[in-house]
Amino acid sequence: MFVKFNTKITTPKIILKFIAVCAKIILYFNAGAFMNALIVDQDRDAAESTARILSGGGFRPVCLNSYDDALDYILNKEPAMVFAPAFCASSDISVFISKIRSFDEPVKSKTPVICVSSVPMEIFFDSAAELDIFGYIEKPASAPEVVIVARKAAYYIGGLQ
Repeated sequence: MFVKFNTKITTPKIILKFIAVCAKIILYFNAGAFMNALIVDQDRDAAESTARILSGGGFRPVCLNSYDDALDYILNKEPAMVFAPAFCASSDISVFISKIRSFDEPVKSKTPVICVSSVPMEIFFDSAAELDIFGYIEKPASAPEVVIVARKAAYYIGGLQ
């Protein structure tokens, strides 16, 4: 059977737009496949729980227990997203984020930082704009919520490269 296409409808411009939309959809749903997701948390159980969720979502989780280790990892490895506690007594997230933003390499300086905290978003919102964070996850977080935020960050990183 031969199907004849109406050339007035299927112009090359429309076909190219369709291909571009399909590519964006595929990129979004495959975003994060084999991408590093740094988890900075001194609470090993919380870090491993987040790592299992991200691993199930197609990411390569890397658990670190200090901001210094995370900065070293970002500088020496491929760019990644960072999941970090919003409020931590032993370290200052604002200093950590400002160090990331001061990197010379544009892709690394734009590393998305996702804050994770049990503090409600409404309370944290004022400092979020100042900190230049990519996202915020309020504990307890569901697995789909963590994966969705990570995929958005991966999509963002993909656009930078």
